Amino acid sequence: MQSWEDALSSIADWYTKKMEGVIEDVSNKLAGEMGSLQELADQFEKSNETQSQYVEDYERIYELSKLNRDIVNSIDET
Repeated sequence: MQSWEDALSSIADWYTKKMEGVIEDVSNKLAGEMGSLQELADQFEKSNETQSQYVEDYERIYELSKLNRDIVNSIDET
């Protein structure tokens, strides 16, 4: 019984190492010269943060312009 457990454990270890190697190879090939997938994910996150800041600024400018237009229309009406 012990030999079966040892054999299965050995196979599981081999499989885990092979899968880690495959994942690393795929990661390297997908990332290419850009670096690891983690570096790409970090760059993507930074890009999203920067983009969200611009969107927030755009929304503020839009709301301010809308308020300004309402004020000008109100002045014109009076």
